[in-house]
Amino acid sequence: MPARVVIDTDDMVALWWSAGTRYQRPRHWSRLDILDQLASRSWELEETEWWGGDALMVMPAGAPFAIWPYRNVDGDLIGWYCNLQAPLVRTDFGFVTDDWTLDVVASPDLSGWMWKDEDELAEGKRLGLYSPDHVSAIRAAGAEAVALIEARDPIFERWAEWRPDPAWGPPPPLDLD
Repeated sequence: MPARVVIDTDDMVALWWSAGTRYQRPRHWSRLDILDQLASRSWELEETEWWGGDALMVMPAGAPFAIWPYRNVDGDLIGWYCNLQAPLVRTDFGFVTDDWTLDVVASPDLSGWMWKDEDELAEGKRLGLYSPDHVSAIRAAGAEAVALIEARDPIFERWAEWRPDPAWGPPPPLDLD
């Protein structure tokens, strides 16, 4: 996924991309289909376009999650999405992480939260993508995100009102050849 680097410090990385950003993803018919493809190592990439609104992905250094302020098409904050994932690893062309399927979704004011995609985590475990120990580690990562939500950590306030520069357009597609 090509992205604009908003911040890159020892404490945090924040990446942004807009609707219309071209990227590659596994060709699939459903989210569970992706898990089958990963388990069988039979995926093919397809180029597609980011269909959602602007996306801001905020990752505290070493954290096993990314925090996304979730907005509607008008830009109003409608919630927080905590994507559980391997901590970022810097590479020659950007960053690499591994999505862990399970997510935490919180209300805009952080007064409540819920798990998202527990069925997909269970399917990933059934397919052998996640060992029982890995599932425990994923849930522990979720507990870390929940602790920040319940504490109303300042990271949420810091990014609640952030908006991209109006002159920014979609980042150019990645050339990985």
